Amino acid sequence: MKKYFCALFIFVTSCQMSNRHDYIEIVDKITNQYKNKVILDENLVLMGEGGGMMGDIQRVTLTFNSFRKLDIPEARKLIVKLEQEFLQMLNDNRDVRPFLHDFPVQSKNFELSLIFSSLENGFVLPPYLASVFVLNGKIYYNTYNEGRKMMKLEYSEVYEEDFKTVFEYGSR
Repeated sequence: MKKYFCALFIFVTSCQMSNRHDYIEIVDKITNQYKNKVILDENLVLMGEGGGMMGDIQRVTLTFNSFRKLDIPEARKLIVKLEQEFLQMLNDNRDVRPFLHDFPVQSKNFELSLIFSSLENGFVLPPYLASVFVLNGKIYYNTYNEGRKMMKLEYSEVYEEDFKTVFEYGSR
């Protein structure tokens, strides 16, 4: 009888462990498709990836590098486009839906960062942006202060307002 319960316990826990890994494999597949697309389409370099996936898919995080020189309107258009492409890929995938913490997935579930680099200086210098990122429903635009060797927040705005600006009215 003891052996029966041990075997049953091992079977049940192994099934649960397998399911936990299944959703990570599914989100990895979607993320890899997305990364390959934006690397080719936008000439970006992947710098880092991660997320919050304890028990379900709460957040996906990606950081890319670019050698472009963008101002705020250009960066807004790019980051909103990239953010929406990933959110659509996740929301359209029926296999991942049971594992999503929030459905439909929104900006709060995807942290996207773009770092703008220069071969001469490390970061692109003002008047252009050194980074732009989406975090907790806001977009942050930063320049690099070369004298202080640090980022300087130039502007932030609510992501949903930018989405409307980019897709309904054109870039500001």
